Formats: sequence, structure tokens, C-alpha cells
Amino acid sequence: MNEPLALLLCHRGVVAAQLVQRLETLHYRLASVPAPTDLTLAAEGQRAMVAFVDVDGLNESVLSAIRRLRTSSGTAHIPVIAFAQELDDAMLARVLDSGATCAVVETAVLEHLSHLLNRVLELP
Repeated sequence: MNEPLALLLCHRGVVAAQLVQRLETLHYRLASVPAPTDLTLAAEGQRAMVAFVDVDGLNESVLSAIRRLRTSSGTAHIPVIAFAQELDDAMLARVLDSGATCAVVETAVLEHLSHLLNRVLELP
């Protein structure tokens, strides 16, 4: 089982199903995270390579989960691709301030998934 693991924190079923399908075609394993409070623990325990986080609705618990993931010593290296149906400038700023590696609209995640993964997984 050498396939990289992607975590998915998403409460919208259709979007989640589409993302799962696209990630599987890129040979990623998927683990669904049931709640924002579980994100860091799941990342540590399962050795995730990347996390996809649905920020639609801009729930404060989701932003806190991103912040915890990106500031924890065991998971700070894991990139977070945040996505929402729509992103205005204020929402984008809040999501990036929470520590997300990038934030994009969900259509961009689905259409440009391979490129996004390559970009966030580049070594500095």
C-alpha cells in the first residue's frame, strides 16, 4: 500500500464523492474525517500527505482545525487545500490566515486537482 493518503473533511456529499473519485484516479487513498476536531489526530495517526478541507460556510471550528493541523509539530508539514463553493476576498483572507496552504473554489479543485497537488507538495 504505497499510495499516498489524502484526508477529506467535507460535509457536502456530492462534492466529496466527486473529489474522492478524482483522487482515486490519481492513485490516492482517502480517509474521511468526520469532524473538524478529528483532523489533526487523523493526520498524525494515518500519516497523511495532504488534507482537503471544505470551508463552505466558513465555520469557525473548521478554521480552528486547520490552524491546529498547521501548528502542531507532528502535522505542520501537511499541506491543506481549502475549498468552497464561492470565495470572496474576506473569506480567502480568513482561510489563508488560519494556515491553509491554498484556498480555491470547488470547481477549480475538481478541474485542476493534479496541478494543485503538484504545487502544494513541492518541496521548498
